[in-house]
Amino acid sequence: YYYTSVYKMYGGPEMDVTIECENSLIGKFIDRFGTGFKCIPVSDTTFRATVKACVGNTFFGWLCQYGGQMRLVGPEEARGMYREHLRRALEGQG
Repeated sequence: YYYTSVYKMYGGPEMDVTIECENSLIGKFIDRFGTGFKCIPVSDTTFRATVKACVGNTFFGWLCQYGGQMRLVGPEEARGMYREHLRRALEGQG
């Protein structure tokens, strides 16, 4: 769980977030969060996982690298922060 503890050191408030993604990415969740997260199937090809994460640039970068294979479902506060992060990236604002 070294990766998880290092990951949590990066900025942003810690909160429970729910992410929906393709089944092929389950290993990425285990690598990042260990095996102690809540996970339910959504369809034959997707699952939804709830994990505790520090919601900030590092977390958003992790989500973005999967190019649409992951979707931040909640909470709405985290979704709003993610939208703002993406807006700043598109507009070239640091």
